[in-house]
Amino acid sequence: MAEIGKQDDQLDYIRTEIREEVGLLNNRLNSLMSSQSFLVIAYASTLSSSNGNFHKLYTVLLPPFLAMLGAALVLEARPSLHAALEAIDNWRQREANLVSSSEDYAPYTLAVDDRSRQDIMRRQHQGRHFAIRAPMIMLVAWLVLLLLPFGLYFAG
Repeated sequence: MAEIGKQDDQLDYIRTEIREEVGLLNNRLNSLMSSQSFLVIAYASTLSSSNGNFHKLYTVLLPPFLAMLGAALVLEARPSLHAALEAIDNWRQREANLVSSSEDYAPYTLAVDDRSRQDIMRRQHQGRHFAIRAPMIMLVAWLVLLLLPFGLYFAG
């Protein structure tokens, strides 16, 4: 009986750690998205202040600088996002091992059979996609925005 109580404490601890890591991941993503939003606003403001005259040196200096800053922030954020995802995976593996160690934990999991376990894993995998793909999408967007002022400068 004492062993079950100890395992219950372990399960509570593991699930608390998972919640904490998910919270950290969400905070990191929110910070990244906020910084990117402000940079896009600054970028658009500087580019639109040219009033259609894209032959100014200002047009090829400040917007590309902001684009490089945005890309640098994305590149700096990616390792911390991957670290959080890895920690979440490790804690989830520990949780799965603990839950599978005893039939007493069946009521504490949504994975009652192989199909439901696969569905849970699929949903978790889909949930990871935003944290992995959003920074890459932003990086591509910053690359396009980096080149845009030069295209406008030479075209118009």
